[in-house]
Parts: sequence; C-alpha cells; structure tokens
Amino acid sequence: MYEVLVFTQSVHELLDCDIPIRNVLNIISTRKSLSRIIRNAAQEIETSLQEGTSLSLALMNCNALHFDSQYISFIRSAECSGTLKPTLGFLVSYMLQKQKLRNEMALAMIYPLLVVVASLAGSVALVMNAKRIFFSVSGDPSVAVSSQLLLVVRDTIVMFLCVLAVVVASVIFVGNGEKQSVIRGLYFLSKSGMSVKESLPIAFSLVQKDYRLKRKMVELIDSLDSGADVVQAFSRLDDRCSMYLDLCSFRGDMSRAFEQMVQFYEEKRRKKEKFFLQCIEPVTMGILALYIILLLKDVVMPVMFNYGL
Repeated sequence: MYEVLVFTQSVHELLDCDIPIRNVLNIISTRKSLSRIIRNAAQEIETSLQEGTSLSLALMNCNALHFDSQYISFIRSAECSGTLKPTLGFLVSYMLQKQKLRNEMALAMIYPLLVVVASLAGSVALVMNAKRIFFSVSGDPSVAVSSQLLLVVRDTIVMFLCVLAVVVASVIFVGNGEKQSVIRGLYFLSKSGMSVKESLPIAFSLVQKDYRLKRKMVELIDSLDSGADVVQAFSRLDDRCSMYLDLCSFRGDMSRAFEQMVQFYEEKRRKKEKFFLQCIEPVTMGILALYIILLLKDVVMPVMFNYGL
C-alpha cells in the first residue's frame, strides 16, 4: 500500500510538470531516493508501454508492485476520458485518506492496549506479593495462590473482552469510510465527463469490506439497468443521496449533487471521529475501574478476611 502511494504521488508530481508518461517512468526508475521496488515497477511498466501495452494493462501485469482492481479500474477510465493526471490526483487523495483513518484508529487504540498491558503487569505483581503474604501467614500458600491466580486470570480475560468489545464497537461506529469513498469517486468521475451509469461500476470497486454497501450498490446498478431513473435508483443507496440528486437534476448538474454528498458525509464522519476520541478515554478508565473492583473482590478481600489481614 505504501509503495503504491509513493509511486502514484511521484507519477502525479512529474505529470504536473507536463512530462510524458514514458519519460516520467524513466525518471522514477533512476531516482535513487525511491525504494528498489518502486524503481523496478517503473522500469517494468515503461518497458510494457514501449511494447505498445496500455497503461492499465501494464499496471495489471506488473510483478514488482501490486495494483489492485480498483486502481486499475480508475486508470482504465482515465485512459478512455483522457484524464490521467486528475485521476492520479484522486487516487493519491483516496489512499492518503485511507492511511490517515488507519493511523487515527491505531493511535486511538494505543491507550486501551497500554491499560491492558499495565493491568497484566499489576496482576502478576499482585499474585507474587500475595504469595509472600500467604506464606508468612499460613506457611502453606500453594492452594490459595493457585486459586487466586485462576481468579486473576478470569478477571484479566473479562477486561480483555471488554477492551475487545470497545474496539469492535468503535470500528462499527466510525466505519471504514467506504460509502464516502464511493460518493467521492462518483463526484470525480462525473466531473471527468462520465455518466452516472458508466461511473457506478468503477466506483463499486472502492467497496472492499462493507458487504451491506456492496449489496446496495449491486441493487442500485441493477435498478439503473432495468430502466429506473437515477434519483429513484439512488434511493436504494441512501435517501439523502436521492434527495441531493433530485434537487440538482433540474439543472442537470449531477457533479454538484455528488459534491454536496461528499461534504455531508465528510462532516458526518468528522463528528463521529470527534465523539469517538472523546469517549475512548472515559470508557477505558471505566473498564480499568471494573477490573480493579474485580481484583479487590476476588483477591484482596479474601486475603484480608481469610487470614485476618
């Protein structure tokens, strides 16, 4: 993913200088600051272009670097519409957005994971100290320590499951942004001069993990193929999408409708991310407090009552 992003950024920057694509690939293949994988990929694609292969086919057959189906679909549409430079710019922004979301989620999860690790370390220390206390009080701590250790393991598993539930819930709540990517793709393709019916299969390639969205997209495409108008077909995807399209259809400006949808979904996503980041710390502290209460109930209190401490 990272190499594809760097490769696309490099090609886009050089194309902005009005350098032909073959020369762009030649420059990239000799640029020492780039990794060997990217240089080899550029050289391989340049060779394919010299043999008369199209860029999309050259990318598909590239062995040094893997370009997925959605990437190939957008490049193929760019070849048909003559919009390679803006298409590469769109792909760069799309990959950067995905990388940013992945990094934000990973950073947000560092705090709960640190709490889990610290709690495990505290549990081990508690068991070790309990062993010394039992030995000094009863002289035979083996049974008590083993039973307390089982309780600590049980409480730790409960805490781990709580943290895992928070992670899963946060991923479901924030989402993976694929609907936003689809609308952004439709906006870009409509600005490039493609009709909605032509751009939908290409935008469909942006859906990878959201199977519910994938099913809705299939229904949308089938609805258009069966003769339904665009506004009616998009109601299968989202009522708000059909509303924006209905408002802009009188002017015949579909790209404006998709632009408004992009703005709406970006704002909605920002609010979700902000809410998630505000909630993650108090939720984690609540889980930690529950864990401490369980340890007090299962380990500390029995020691105090059974051995008179």
